[in-house]
Amino acid sequence: MESKPKRLLALMISLFTALMCFVPMTVCAVENKGASGMSWNIRSVTAAPGSDVCVNVVAKNPAALRYVKNVTVISDSRLQPIGMTEYSEALNATFTYSIKGTQINFSMSSSSPRVCTNGSIIFSFYYHVPEGARDNDSYKIEWVASNCYAEGTNGAEYKIANFGSGNVNVSSSVPAGTTYTPHQPIVTTTSATPVTDPVTEPVTEPVTEPVTDPVTQPVTDPVPELIVDTPSSSELVEGNTVSLSVRSSTGAAVNGIWSESSDWGAVSTNGTNITLNKAGTYYVTVHGTVNGNQVSKKIAVTIQPKPTAPVTEPATDPVTEPETDPVTEPEPELIVDQPSSDQLYVGNKVALNIHSSNGEAIGSKMITVSDSSAITSESNVLTLKKAGTYTVSVKASIGGKVYSKSITLTIIQKNEPVTEPVTDPVTDPVTDPVTQPVTDPVTEPVTDPVTDPVTEPATDPEEYKLGDVDNSGRYTVSDATLVLRQCAYYANPNGDIEPVFTSDEQFNAADTNGDKRLTTTDATRILRFICFLNNPKYQTSPTQEIIDMKRDMRKWIANGMIN
Repeated sequence: MESKPKRLLALMISLFTALMCFVPMTVCAVENKGASGMSWNIRSVTAAPGSDVCVNVVAKNPAALRYVKNVTVISDSRLQPIGMTEYSEALNATFTYSIKGTQINFSMSSSSPRVCTNGSIIFSFYYHVPEGARDNDSYKIEWVASNCYAEGTNGAEYKIANFGSGNVNVSSSVPAGTTYTPHQPIVTTTSATPVTDPVTEPVTEPVTEPVTDPVTQPVTDPVPELIVDTPSSSELVEGNTVSLSVRSSTGAAVNGIWSESSDWGAVSTNGTNITLNKAGTYYVTVHGTVNGNQVSKKIAVTIQPKPTAPVTEPATDPVTEPETDPVTEPEPELIVDQPSSDQLYVGNKVALNIHSSNGEAIGSKMITVSDSSAITSESNVLTLKKAGTYTVSVKASIGGKVYSKSITLTIIQKNEPVTEPVTDPVTDPVTDPVTQPVTDPVTEPVTDPVTDPVTEPATDPEEYKLGDVDNSGRYTVSDATLVLRQCAYYANPNGDIEPVFTSDEQFNAADTNGDKRLTTTDATRILRFICFLNNPKYQTSPTQEIIDMKRDMRKWIANGMIN
């Protein structure tokens, strides 16, 4: 009788213990399901001194985003940024970026956002490790995203939960060239403590099997590799341009292909095409995106010299040898024509004229500027965005050699040199007609200075009166609106707002308070005068504001704004 209660008690304890085993697993499931907010994490890499390194960004808890802006990454001052991803297949999004010092500022947009796999590489940054870097040096890369704004597919703001920083660690044991980190999915694990309980072993056996399966499946997926077929030796001859055959090991499409050379003067690249400028052995690194993974492949290219059959010709005539001595021939010079000053205004586009001193054709070229936020380049065309003095450097190949040339551009706002003369024509006509007729009202010279300053501006159809910004001959809300639109352009010259002023005269007409700046105060003054002219109660009001306005009205009338 006593053994039955003991067996019953033991059975109840076993059942209770078995039920407790399910409790922590249920909590884990709820916590994972409730986790929200995408994280962007920079993955640390190891690179050799003097190499170009690809630093990948992976997503955790990914979400579909239509728009992201105001994001910056900043690196150690010795680590030089050279670019970033322009298209992400994982997010189906395009990136625009600018580099300033050690900062990469970028934004992202997508018309058809895509949710990537958890742990996927979503985009990458590219840096150059200094040649003098030593083993165990570490360069930190951090986010500056306090003003980041992201928008989901529903049009509402989306908060990116976390931005994780990373490092570029230096090791001379890594081969020189571009280094990249292959895709490694982020794996989360759960505690296996219930397995140690001998009572719960029958319960936990079926539970652990589905937990390990989803973890191991992403690991077994093959990581795509980039395969680049080297052209035959008969094609690799100095002076030739050959095309590289690029494909992936999995057969998937390779997107966003670009390439770089270990010696830009010897081998210049353009996508999959490479131009062989100088004999020798060099390295070409090809980059691309396969199923959202950034992949690279480095190949050796051995360039054969041009055939030397024509060398026998000088041997038949030893007298001509001094004439063919290349030492006597002057080296070609790269020439970049300086644009004229009347082109160097904010908002203008300027085409650079790049040529050689001996008339030889220009090969591959690259244009860089000291401040990419002030000047952007596309082919030979510069877009001037910000006033100031900047350096534009051009590198180009002439006859297989690379030459450099730099010019200095001083960009100004269109309104800067025009504001000072505004006061002269206003004050002169007012004072001159008053003083001159008093001294001699009879003599002929009196009529000349009176008629000249009055009739000449009147015949000029392009002359603007103060406050009449649209030159319509009337003072309306349209004048104030033009002032506000131009103010918005000055506040954000790199945005979507286009400048509305077409001349310096129009700026002078908008500067109603004469402080040589354009602000919302100028627009407010125009609106106040419109109200004053059209509402009788303002003309009889004794307030100080109206007294001041009447005082300004007399100035405007004297300046010709109000007839």
